[in-house]
Amino acid sequence: MTAGFASGAEFAPPPAPPELPVELDVFPPQRQRRWTVLLRLLLAIPQLIVIWALAIAIEVAMFLGWFAALALGRLPQWCGEILRACMPYTARVYGYLLLLVDQYPPFSMDPAVEYPIRVYFPPPTRLNRLAVLFRFPLAFPMLLLTGLLSIGWAVLAVFLWLITLILGYSPRPVFQASAALLRTQLRTYAYFGMVTPTYPFGTFGDRTPTPEFAPPPASPTRPLMLSTAARVLLIIFLALGVLYYIGSVTLSAHNANNNRVLHVSSKAVTERVSTAYTDKYGHPPTLMVSCPDLRGQVGATVICTVNDGTHSTTADVTVTSVHGRNIALRIDLQPPR
Repeated sequence: MTAGFASGAEFAPPPAPPELPVELDVFPPQRQRRWTVLLRLLLAIPQLIVIWALAIAIEVAMFLGWFAALALGRLPQWCGEILRACMPYTARVYGYLLLLVDQYPPFSMDPAVEYPIRVYFPPPTRLNRLAVLFRFPLAFPMLLLTGLLSIGWAVLAVFLWLITLILGYSPRPVFQASAALLRTQLRTYAYFGMVTPTYPFGTFGDRTPTPEFAPPPASPTRPLMLSTAARVLLIIFLALGVLYYIGSVTLSAHNANNNRVLHVSSKAVTERVSTAYTDKYGHPPTLMVSCPDLRGQVGATVICTVNDGTHSTTADVTVTSVHGRNIALRIDLQPPR
């Protein structure tokens, strides 16, 4: 890993044609302070509050920008400036949380602020109106992939945190996989927000460029050449994200099914009480049986009144078992009065 990071003019964004994607530079330290790793989540709370507030501005800018881009064929300058300021800020905070760097993110909206995480956007360009119109369905596969990778990283977060805490740095495969996740997030949201027309790619790293077109390496993440271990770790993130999502959906469906309380209608309870009365006394009640609705939960009880013209009595009706939509009842007829 590269120690420290360049400063001043060395950080000037290289010229980039509009069709290039968003680029990310991450300069990890040789060592991370263990106390900052130990308290990383607590230290990031103020930044997360700012991120929550910025999310509102980002959503408004994306919403209005979509209508403007559809009409103009380009993203309005004010909208692009908001997104180009907010996205690097969120990248610095998320990079800090992903344990890519140790330096605390500055509370600054300046995209060129001095920090070991830098984001480079291609210059504004015209947008295809048809691609703008269908931006959400086009971006949905990458939004889903990004979400699943993020969930998978979160599932392993405690283990990755412990590894970094014990070693004092993120191992190379962990750093590369986390950087690939952060870059995929940036490229996906930049495309979804119409900052760039370039569809996000390179989730599993960059291909080896041909020598004639190869730019000089700018950072350990530009170009982002992933080791086999880092690619495997990304696949594990994805698999865990899928499993977590499936488990959440299954659990939600199970809870919804359990929370759906069946009811036995008053008519059905009345018929059951009348049948029990007939079985016990050899004739049905001659006048009236009155029962309320009964909740289909084990232990639920209602009291019915029974009048056979000469005597009246009551019946205690209790749910004894519930199997799907089959509800078993116990009916206790009291002696006639």
